Amino acid sequence: MFNFLKTKKQKEIEAKLKPFAKIFDDEFRTKDQKLEELIYLLETSNLDSEQLNYYKNKIDEIIRLKTVHKDFRNFDEATSGSTDSRLQMIEDFEFLLNTTNLNSEDAVKYIRKNKSKFYVSILIGIFFMILGLGMIILPAPKYFEMFTIFWFTTDDGITLMDVIACIIIITGIWIIINSHNKLTSKL
Repeated sequence: MFNFLKTKKQKEIEAKLKPFAKIFDDEFRTKDQKLEELIYLLETSNLDSEQLNYYKNKIDEIIRLKTVHKDFRNFDEATSGSTDSRLQMIEDFEFLLNTTNLNSEDAVKYIRKNKSKFYVSILIGIFFMILGLGMIILPAPKYFEMFTIFWFTTDDGITLMDVIACIIIITGIWIIINSHNKLTSKL
């Protein structure tokens, strides 16, 4: 789009990478075929060592991230209490510590990711509560009120919309409580 803003180096890199883009566009090839073609293109391309190292590091990072999540799932399974005895759980945990290459940076990223899921759930619950309260407090047009279930006076009562709003509020409260319980049980 803004091709005129690109530097000469960027244009050269894009031209070198154009054959690689075709690999991922074809959905009828298997992953092994795509991988073989990628290897062939890397062998026949005129990419310099700096560019090849950049791509190698990106691939290595993706592989490391995939295995880190699997390793942490193994830790969760080992400590979930599904074993018969505490001694067996400790032995499984020790074995996992000895066989995985996890560091504290990976653990911090994993914990942050899990906590962020719970915080987003809590924010969704708060949003549901505000939405439900807004539906009750703010006036709605007559055609949107549906029908009145219980009349207080001749002009006011509990409508179907109020019942739906209460259900939304209760759902928001349930999401918040459920997320809080999951968050505290994980810590």
